[in-house]
This record gives sequence, structure tokens and C-alpha cells, in this order.
Amino acid sequence: MFKLDQSDSYWYPVQVEMTDAAGRRTRFSFEAQFERLPQSDINEIFRVRGEDEPPLKDSEVLDRVLRGWRGVQDAEGRELEVTPENRAMLLEIFPVPASIIRAFLKSIGWEGKAKN
Repeated sequence: MFKLDQSDSYWYPVQVEMTDAAGRRTRFSFEAQFERLPQSDINEIFRVRGEDEPPLKDSEVLDRVLRGWRGVQDAEGRELEVTPENRAMLLEIFPVPASIIRAFLKSIGWEGKAKN
């Protein structure tokens, strides 16, 4: 049975594939906390933009949907706390932002339907 009183956020796994120091592709994972958006907000994110409108940036989507994370550590192996500074640092690491957006799309069932 479906209940209308769903939580306002949820956790979803994020897979990040990066090249390590030895040149090997290595897969890392953590969990992102996403805001549960209403359908109207999802429609706005994915609507076709007019010629006079700039395309929606990944950072704009992440500002709207990414609330937090768990399973991200600093260089000393301590859990990285969710702060504006740590968020900015995490989102500067390529390809983390695109990996989070892929996870968000997958979490809402839009993976493969939308293009960046």
C-alpha cells in the first residue's frame, strides 16, 4: 500500500570511477541524501530550454537535490562532515558531480531519458 506521507529526503548509492595513482580505473562509492522533489520541480529540471535560455548547469541541479552524504572520508580516513566548505571541495573533484547526478537520475527512474 502506498502512503502519501513520504519522507522529504532519501539515501541513494553513488558510484564514482576514477583513475588512481597507478593509472588503474578504481570504483568508489558513497551514499547521497537527495531531496524528494515534487513532480513540478522534476518537470522544471528536465524541461526543454528555449534558445534564449542557458542550459541548466549540473551545479544548479545539485544545489536543488543534494542534501548530504555518508561514506565520504577526508585524507586521514575520518568521515567528512557535511558543511558548505566540504560540499564545495567534494563537488570540485572530477567526476563526482556527474556521478551524483547520474545517481539522482537513476533514483527517480529518469536515467537514460534526460541528457546533460
